[in-house]
Amino acid sequence: MIKITADLRETVIAIAREAGAAIMEIYAGSFDVTHKDDASPLTAADLAAHRIIVEGLERLTPDLPVLSAGRRRHVG
Repeated sequence: MIKITADLRETVIAIAREAGAAIMEIYAGSFDVTHKDDASPLTAADLAAHRIIVEGLERLTPDLPVLSAGRRRHVG
């Protein structure tokens, strides 16, 4: 189990803020909305935030898998 230190917490907060900034940058302009197979909406903002969060968590904890609704890769 990973101990949640102040450094870990602050790094995760920074990843979330970076993802939020990417979302707001995209939402500041015009953007398209597509739909996934289940008819739920998907935007470039969703994809950008997903990439930032997953890449950040993988760098931070490379030995732990990242589970995400936006990821279709089989882990195991």
